[in-house]
This record gives sequence, structure tokens and C-alpha cells, in this order.
Amino acid sequence: MLERADAKVAFVDPVNKTITNRLAIGPDPIDMVLSGTNLYVLSRANHTVEVLDATGATIIATIPVATDATRLAVLPTATQTLVWAATDSNVLRGYDQLDNTEKKTIAVAPNIVAFRPLIGTTGSFLLAAHATAPGQLSFIDQPDTALRVTTLNGTPTVLAVQP
Repeated sequence: MLERADAKVAFVDPVNKTITNRLAIGPDPIDMVLSGTNLYVLSRANHTVEVLDATGATIIATIPVATDATRLAVLPTATQTLVWAATDSNVLRGYDQLDNTEKKTIAVAPNIVAFRPLIGTTGSFLLAAHATAPGQLSFIDQPDTALRVTTLNGTPTVLAVQP
């Protein structure tokens, strides 16, 4: 769990319902994603993603990101790509952790409120919901970044994906 005011990540033992460890991270943490054996934490103040090992004992990498980054997703692809976006932006940005480069940006509808990776039988996608486009979901094919848009009833604000 993020302890935003203290700039720490707390690791909770779900069986005993106790905190087993606290690790100091970058200031103003605003999002985190657990992927594989790593925890990824986005810090707004210092514009980084910190990669923590599964035990919560150490920070194993610090990755610089765009100054307007407000959301984070980790795509479990062959190159383990980080993706982030700003709520007032119409762009998703990606970062390849293997070659340490920023990948091309993907133009999408503005005001992304939530996005999550989706791994299906036909490939890997990034699914994005938009605040200013009620019911609009964007499917971004990985790795070629082709964009498809679907409109559904409702106005999404939070998004979960079932594997």
C-alpha cells in the first residue's frame, strides 16, 4: 500500500494482517502496479518510476518518466514495457526496460481516467477509458500500437481487466 504523505510503500502480510516492511520511495507517489516479481511505483514529484523487488527490501531501478505522468501500467510483453499517461493529455508514452529507451508515443482520446493491460487469446492490448468520451474504450494493440475504439454505455472512471 502507498503511504503517500510519508513517501513510503508498506508491505502487508495478508494472513496476519500486519505490515511487514516499509520502504522509502520518491516523493508524492501516485500510482503503483505489481507485475511479476516487481512492484512499480510512480512518483509525481521527481518524475520517476521506481522498481522494487518482491520482498520490498530494495529499489532495483529508477526510471525517469515524463513530467506530466499521472498513471502507470506495466505490459507483460517480451520487452516488459512501462506505459504512462497524463490525465489532461491525449498521449500514452512507453518505455522499454530492456534497452532503456522511450518508445514511440500513442495518440489517443484525451482525459484518460484509467488504463490496464489486457492479455487475450489474440494478443496483448492496452485498454484505456476516457473521462471526456463517455463509454469510450480504446484498445491499443501491442506491440504495433494500432488503435481501435469501442463505445459502450456508461461513463467509466475505474477499470479492471479479467485475465
